[in-house]
Amino acid sequence: MKRAALLLLLFTCITNCKTIETTQRKNPEPQSFSQVRSNSTTIIEEPQVDLSFVSVEFRDFVPEVISRDLFLDYNGFVLEFDTLTQHAKWVSYLLCRENLGNGQERSSNFRMEKRLGDHSPRDASYKNSGYDRGHLAPAADMSYSAESMYDSFFLTNASPQVPGFNRGIWKRLEEQIRKFATEKDSIFIATGPILDKDLPTLGNSKICIPEYYYKVILKKDPIHPQGIGFILRNESASGDLSAYAISIDSVEVMTGINFFPLLDAKQEAQAESKFDLKYWFGD
Repeated sequence: MKRAALLLLLFTCITNCKTIETTQRKNPEPQSFSQVRSNSTTIIEEPQVDLSFVSVEFRDFVPEVISRDLFLDYNGFVLEFDTLTQHAKWVSYLLCRENLGNGQERSSNFRMEKRLGDHSPRDASYKNSGYDRGHLAPAADMSYSAESMYDSFFLTNASPQVPGFNRGIWKRLEEQIRKFATEKDSIFIATGPILDKDLPTLGNSKICIPEYYYKVILKKDPIHPQGIGFILRNESASGDLSAYAISIDSVEVMTGINFFPLLDAKQEAQAESKFDLKYWFGD
C-alpha cells in the first residue's frame, strides 16, 4: 500500500478562542474513505473550498470538510467524523496563550454523541480492552471553560491508544504544543489518527485501532507563516520530539486531508512544504 510505504520511508528518514454551541444535525449515513490527494508541489490555481457553513470562529483554519452531515461543532473545537472507523478524521481548534494555565477541573466522564445515533462510539467498547481513551483535542487545552472541558469528553474526540503512548510521548507532544502556544501566542492545530481500511478493531465494535497519529500546527503570519507536522506510532516511545517532525504537506499525503484550505497559494507553500525546527524548538 502506497501510504504504508510512504510512512515507512518517512520514519526511516526521520529517526534520529472561542466557544460555540453545538447544533442539531440529522443522523448520517455511512461514508467511504476519502481519496488521498495528489502529492503535487505545483499549485495551478486557488482551491475552491466552500466552508460557508462553518461558524466564523473556526472558518479561517478548519480543514476541508468532505461530508457536511459528519461535521460536528463543539465548544472550543470542531471535527469531521468517519462512520466506517468510528473515528474523527481530524479535530481542529485554536490554542491561545490567554487560555493556558489553571482552569476547569478535568473530568473523566466520556459519553457518546447522540447526533451520530448508532454510528457513535460507545464507552463500553473500551472497557477491559487494554487501550486508553486517548484525547485528540486534549482536555488540558479545553480547560479554559466548563463547556469546552465537558465537550472534550465526547467519544468522538477519543481514540484507542496504547497506555504507554497516551501517557508518554503523546502527552509530551501535547505539552510541547502548549509551550508553542505560550511562545507564539495563537496557533492553529489539527490532530487525529491516520485511518486505513485494514486496521484492527476494538473488540466487537467498529472502532478501529490506529497505527499512527498526527498533529499539524500553523502559526499564521501575513509575511512568514510557519507550519510543522508530527507523525507518531501508537506505541511507547522516547527521544526528542523534533525527531518526529515532518512537513504539513507530508501529513496531507498520508491522510488525504487538506488541513488549511483557505490559505492563499503563497502562504500555503511557505507554511506546508517545509518546517523550521529552530523557529519551533529554538537552538
